[in-house]
Amino acid sequence: MFRTRDLAYLKNVGNENAGRLTEVGIYSEDNLRRFAAVSAYNLIKEKHWNEISGQRKPQLRAQVG
Repeated sequence: MFRTRDLAYLKNVGNENAGRLTEVGIYSEDNLRRFAAVSAYNLIKEKHWNEISGQRKPQLRAQVG
C-alpha cells in the first residue's frame, strides 16, 4: 500500500524532523517505511545530505524508492 501522508503528520516526526528527512531524500511515509525509521534517524543525525558523497546518494535514494 502506497502511503503519501505528509511526514510532518506522522507520529513523533513533526515539522523539524520532516524537513530533515526530506533533506536526506525521504519524501513520504512509504519511503520512510521502506528505509526503516532507525536507518533514517541514523542518517539524518550522522550527516547532512550535502555532506554525503555523490556515490552514496544514489544508493540511498534506491533504498527509499
